[in-house]
Amino acid sequence: MCVFTCYSRAQTRHARNGAIDLQVKSLIEFIDAAVDTKYVHSPLDDAGGIMLVGYPGSFKTTIVKNAVDHHSDALMVSDMNVQQWIKLRDDFITGRYSTLAFTDFEKIYQRHQSTASHIEGIVKGLVAEGYGTPPSGDQRMPVSEARALVIGAMTSSCMEKRYQAWQEDGFLRRFLWLVVSVKNINEVNAAIRRWEKIDFGKLAVTLRPANKTIPMNLSNEREEQLQSMMREQAGFNGTGYLLLKKVTAVLEWKYSGENGKVSELLNDIAPALTKKGGKITL
Repeated sequence: MCVFTCYSRAQTRHARNGAIDLQVKSLIEFIDAAVDTKYVHSPLDDAGGIMLVGYPGSFKTTIVKNAVDHHSDALMVSDMNVQQWIKLRDDFITGRYSTLAFTDFEKIYQRHQSTASHIEGIVKGLVAEGYGTPPSGDQRMPVSEARALVIGAMTSSCMEKRYQAWQEDGFLRRFLWLVVSVKNINEVNAAIRRWEKIDFGKLAVTLRPANKTIPMNLSNEREEQLQSMMREQAGFNGTGYLLLKKVTAVLEWKYSGENGKVSELLNDIAPALTKKGGKITL
């Protein structure tokens, strides 16, 4: 049963013990902006990725779907095997798709270990150096590389099981890791009892640049804010930081002229980038 929506009552923010509660709306807008980072002028080709981590019932799938679904160049899947990827590869090379979103990333690990490792390798290539010739192909053959922003949702237990391996093979540093939990999960039960959807606030209308380019013009103050946000991220010196800068450039372009809006959204997101994670209040 669906008991939530993203298009109803106004957003609420409040502080408790000095901490600002994380809004689902902010997470959706952040990931939505990440999908548009392909428009940001950059000397680097790395696309990067975002992994949304939380316990079951943390609205991970809802967040990913609402952030990605309206983008025509984003492909959303539950999981994927090697044969499915080979059929889709050309669409990512030609630019038909520029984002690959997994609503349940850990499903790839429920397959045979060799298949899971292959898909993980594909994902690593997509977000960074690019994915070219498959292992079964002739490595001498000229081939265009596929690149894409990769978004995934997974449970905390999935991350715990694979954290060390991901640390060792460089998987962690290629992503921004947003860790979330729900502070008042009983609100879901209350919503069912009231027979109404939980509302997460109305999202801003998605805009696209007419000239297909978004500049990277971040102030020194903004750069310092991003450095602080990244201090506990594995990608502090990797693709994760690169992606955070691109997302911020999109937000700066989107909310140009709205004083304080970008800072407000980034401050809301910041706890999710820490080891303790952010607390969603419904």
